[in-house]
Amino acid sequence: MARDRRYDGPTPVQDLAAFDYGAAAELFGGGGRKPGTGNKGFVYNRFENAAEALRFAVEIAPAPAMLGAYLEVDEARFDLAQIRLLYDNTRYPLQRRADTGVDAGGETRKKTDTGKMATIARPIR
Repeated sequence: MARDRRYDGPTPVQDLAAFDYGAAAELFGGGGRKPGTGNKGFVYNRFENAAEALRFAVEIAPAPAMLGAYLEVDEARFDLAQIRLLYDNTRYPLQRRADTGVDAGGETRKKTDTGKMATIARPIR
């Protein structure tokens, strides 16, 4: 039986301590790239563990491709803001790159291929 892949919204992240960074994960691209920019983005990636999926989403995937993207782990779905919360959590088991971070305004930023910093998530106000 085929699973329905419609995105019905994120799963509430109530307890970050319960998140399993070792569970298999799937990352679905948002297709948010701008036409004519040459950014290829991604549609789908499967990872052996959620920690690697989070690393890919925050450190490697082109910022425009992450617009509208979501992570699925153990039937729970996490949007971009939640992906960032899980990546920034002290329980995240992998070493983080230095060129990603949250700026003073609370916006999540990462370096683009040209070395410029791009906003990939804004805080909910």
